Amino acid sequence: MDNYLQFFNHFVETNYSSNEELIEKLKSKYSIDNLEVIDALITIPRGDFIPEELTEQAYHDSPIRCSRLGFNISAPHIYINCLAELDIKPGNKFLDIGSGCGHFTCLAGYLVGPYGQSHGLEISEEILNFGRDNQIRFSNKSGIDLSNVEFKLRNCFLPDRDDILYDRIYVGSACPKKMMARILDRLAPNGILIIPISDELRKYTKDEKGEYTKTTLLGVRYSELQIPTDQEIENANFLVERERKLEIKIPSENLSKSFGNLVNSELDSDIIFMVMADEKQRKINAHKLFLRVRAPKYFESIEEQSVIELPIELDYESVMIVMNYMYCGEEPMEVINQKAVLAFRERLSSVVLVCQYFEQLELLAYCQELLELYKEVQSDSDKLTMVTPKTKHHFEQLRCTAKRTLQTQMLELSTSSLNSDITLSVGGSKIKCHKLILKSRSKFFKSFFTSGMKETFSDMIEIHGPFDLSSFIEYIRFVYSGDKSIINSDNVIDLMCVSDYFNDNCLKSLCEEFLVGVLDSSNVSSFLQASSNYNALQLKAVCMEKIFEEFDTVSKMESFKQLDKDLIVNCLSECCQYFKKVVNKQPVGTGTGTSVPTSPLF
Repeated sequence: MDNYLQFFNHFVETNYSSNEELIEKLKSKYSIDNLEVIDALITIPRGDFIPEELTEQAYHDSPIRCSRLGFNISAPHIYINCLAELDIKPGNKFLDIGSGCGHFTCLAGYLVGPYGQSHGLEISEEILNFGRDNQIRFSNKSGIDLSNVEFKLRNCFLPDRDDILYDRIYVGSACPKKMMARILDRLAPNGILIIPISDELRKYTKDEKGEYTKTTLLGVRYSELQIPTDQEIENANFLVERERKLEIKIPSENLSKSFGNLVNSELDSDIIFMVMADEKQRKINAHKLFLRVRAPKYFESIEEQSVIELPIELDYESVMIVMNYMYCGEEPMEVINQKAVLAFRERLSSVVLVCQYFEQLELLAYCQELLELYKEVQSDSDKLTMVTPKTKHHFEQLRCTAKRTLQTQMLELSTSSLNSDITLSVGGSKIKCHKLILKSRSKFFKSFFTSGMKETFSDMIEIHGPFDLSSFIEYIRFVYSGDKSIINSDNVIDLMCVSDYFNDNCLKSLCEEFLVGVLDSSNVSSFLQASSNYNALQLKAVCMEKIFEEFDTVSKMESFKQLDKDLIVNCLSECCQYFKKVVNKQPVGTGTGTSVPTSPLF
């Protein structure tokens, strides 16, 4: 009888009629004062993530066994305590290992906000789909955007192709001690991990130096994580290495970076702005070419001047922000906590004055929108400002528009003789250009113009290369604008030839990326030949892989037989090495079989 009464009293104490009542009781019982965690638990109720046949248990403070799918949902008091201990911040990258119904993953997604990421890992595709369906269903029902939540099918002990470090990690199953290092390796500096070890729920905190502190939170009982076999780990490592090898990497020498190097640079500077900074005057080096293109109305008023003293109300930092916009098309990012907003709002007000002075209407409108967004913020705290996913997307689109505006204006400059100071002669045709653009965007021309050779002082340069005029003109358009849309199926091979001649790794990589996107068994041999001709090593690796996988088909094609003999020998040699590596491999995710792992690229 006493046991029955004890059970009955426990049932009454842990059985609540609503999510709000449950959270209120837990908040009081465990002294949880984290308002963001309470808000998340009330906004995203447990009941929306429970299998339909178990919904009557949704607001019991007890674990739920989902027998149909073969997993457990932890008790709500575990969730509220773990969320409080994790102290998830806006912008964090969060990992939920054993995401199950998806509830904890979505709670974290809500807490990290639109600038963060929440990833749920599962080894069962059926459970993963259940969690993802819950996320989609809840978002549609509530209108809450959880697009920053992503579910991934992978064992946590297998390598992550993206090699992401997470600020916060929660593990929903007990981890064997011998495997702890693999999970700790995924934790970023200043990160927090909560994980069950044996019968303890532990909290690990990692400092900036990579040192850990350990705290035991609760006594618990969890099912164990599934440990992959040595063969599965070997297979997974093999596939990840292949994927990374086959990924086309685009160099970072983009338009913004190239032109950004000119901001306040003495290189070919022909105008100086004097501006106040810390009660002293500082100079900012600039270029009339950019002012003419990016601030034409302002330029008309100062065209003949070489030194300009800016009005005293314009400060150095704000002028530099506007200069970065004019050269790079970069607009300031919105901020996500109120403490930062107060200083940012003051800076934006100063930037508005500079925009008005230089007549930068696009940036002016952008800054005014940000000021409107933050006008109600008063408190000096770390609380998240109400930047919604919709707001984030809106400002991202505005920043993309600013980049496109820069590209468009530079494309127009590439076909204009206005302020040109060099003529390039190709096949008898003359192309007017600007040394400043060529030097800042092309290694070839920078090296040429700074070589000190006699030809560098001439107003005309003869260009002789294995390409036609139209391909060279397209290349010049790319140099000026960085616009990869110039690449199409008709000119991609020619542009790869030009990029090789001018040592433009960025354009070459973009051409490789384009060709990989249309690669199939019918064109792989011709693409392989082109990769060999123009030193496109990334494309060559992908073509080789494709030939290995479809060797029986490709080797019988006439295009394969027409490859250079040395290339065929090289291909056959690497093919043999490839099959030596994979012939004994087992498929990932199983412990049996001898089939060759297939690259997910194709």
